[in-house]
Amino acid sequence: MPNPNPNTSGLTPFPKGVSGNPKGRPPSRVPEALKVVLGKKKAKKFYHINEAEINEWEAAVLTMTTSELKALASWEDANSYAKGLAMGILFDMKIGNTKTLDKLRERQFGKAVQKVELTGKDGRPFNPEPISIEIIDKREDIRHTNDSTDNESI
Repeated sequence: MPNPNPNTSGLTPFPKGVSGNPKGRPPSRVPEALKVVLGKKKAKKFYHINEAEINEWEAAVLTMTTSELKALASWEDANSYAKGLAMGILFDMKIGNTKTLDKLRERQFGKAVQKVELTGKDGRPFNPEPISIEIIDKREDIRHTNDSTDNESI
């Protein structure tokens, strides 16, 4: 919850037309690094992979055969995401693991519904015993006595 009475002493707003960040956001260093790694010509052709393409690659590799996955994993011009998916699935298949496939399936279709059934002893319906609360009052009886000290005036 925001502070209803913030301390704004010593703060002054920027004059109209003056930016609080005159230099703006610093430029990304990625394009320069791509020029060094890929060369100027290839760096200009660089494109971003979007969520739709990621979903499409994941759906595609989930239906590929082993030979198709091997072809994708060895394809020189494959993007790293698609190639990594193929290599991960192939590696898991080699060691008998399904972790990568399970994760891809969950991303594409959501987690499988897991039902939990609560049963009592020996499979009988779960009916917990009712709880009874007993209040024990151990205070002593308060007796009003007509003692002269009680009625004494101050």
